[in-house]
Amino acid sequence: DLTVRTRHYAPAASWMQRFIISVQQYFEACRQEACNRQQAIPPNPDEFISLRQHAGAQTIVIALLEMMEGFVLPDAVLQHPRIEALSEITMNLMGWGNDVLSVDKELRAGDFHNLMLIFKHGYCLNHEDAYTWAIETHNLEMRRFLLFETNLPDFGADTNRDVQRFIRGLRALIRGSVDWTLIDAPVRYAEVNPQPSTLAAQDSLVHHAATGVALSAG
Repeated sequence: DLTVRTRHYAPAASWMQRFIISVQQYFEACRQEACNRQQAIPPNPDEFISLRQHAGAQTIVIALLEMMEGFVLPDAVLQHPRIEALSEITMNLMGWGNDVLSVDKELRAGDFHNLMLIFKHGYCLNHEDAYTWAIETHNLEMRRFLLFETNLPDFGADTNRDVQRFIRGLRALIRGSVDWTLIDAPVRYAEVNPQPSTLAAQDSLVHHAATGVALSAG
C-alpha cells in the first residue's frame, strides 16, 4: 500500500528508484544497529558515521524534498561531488545534532549508538572531552556546509533554480532537526535528569544552526 501511494505522488521513475534505495538503506541500518545491540559491540567511529547517515532516515527525507517541492534533479547533478557532499553533510548534521542533545536518553537506555558515546568508547575519552569533541565535530560540519554551498557549478538556468530549491530544503532539514529535538526535549527530560553539558549544548547547537541558516539565506 505504501509503495502504491508513493508511486502515485512520485515526480519521476528515477526518483522512485532512488527513494526505494533510501528505504532499503534505512532498514539495513536499523538491522545493523539491532545486531550491534544484541552483540553489545559498538561500531568504531568511521563505521558509526556511515551507519548514522541512514539509521535516522536522513536519506529518505532528503529524497522527499524533491517530491514535496515538485522537481527532480538529474542523476548527474545529484552525483556531482559538491551536491553529494552537501547531502552527506546534511545527513551528518541531522544525526549528530540529535545525538548531542539526546545523549542522556541513550545513557539511560544503555544504547551506545550516539556520536558522543562512540567517541568516548572509540578514543578512550572521558565524558566531557567526548562531549566537547562531538559538539566541535558538528560545528565544523556546519562550516563545511556553508563553504560548499557557495559558488556552485553552473548546471544551466533551469537546473540551477532547482539546485537552489534543493539546498534551501537541506537547510530547512538541518534547522528543523534541531528544532524538533528541542521541542521533544521536555518529554525526554521528564524522565531523565540531563547532564549540565547537555543543557549547555542546546545553546551551542541552536546558535550554530541559526547562524548557519541565516548566513546562507542570502
